[in-house]
Amino acid sequence: TGKKPFERNNTWAMIKSHLEEPPPDPREIVPMPESEARAIMKAMAKKPEDRFNSVGEFVEALGK
Repeated sequence: TGKKPFERNNTWAMIKSHLEEPPPDPREIVPMPESEARAIMKAMAKKPEDRFNSVGEFVEALGK
């Protein structure tokens, strides 16, 4: 998207956002297919077990 997922006024607010807030849907920033947006959201999941297991899986999801 060309933007950071969280832009806040100070470091502590940004850290809190990274820890507690879901990342924004990238389609709110740039137009893209839903499948690409879902892949990006999964790659940015808070819990490691909710993310892709490999870069290959991520690339495959982007191609769908």
